Amino acid sequence: MNAQIEVLIDNLHEDLKNVPMERLNVNVPRETRVKIRNIARRRHLKDAEAARDLLIEAVERDEREDFYRRMEEAQTPELRERLLALANALEKLGGRSR
Repeated sequence: MNAQIEVLIDNLHEDLKNVPMERLNVNVPRETRVKIRNIARRRHLKDAEAARDLLIEAVERDEREDFYRRMEEAQTPELRERLLALANALEKLGGRSR
């Protein structure tokens, strides 16, 4: 496993030690259970730890996507145009123009 990923996982587990936990019993398809078991082995975790990490990651990703969706919906056409111009200018600075 990549050393950086191991450090991130270790930090996540260390952070979770101080967080009150609640039990959640979830039934998943057999195929999903096998995938979780494989991920757990790859990450050197117990199945439940890997499932917990994946669930936390999925919830955080969903919250992030929802935030971006709400921000996009709230944009006026003028703001959207200014942000697009800014993005294009930044791409040109980076040597990648549209």
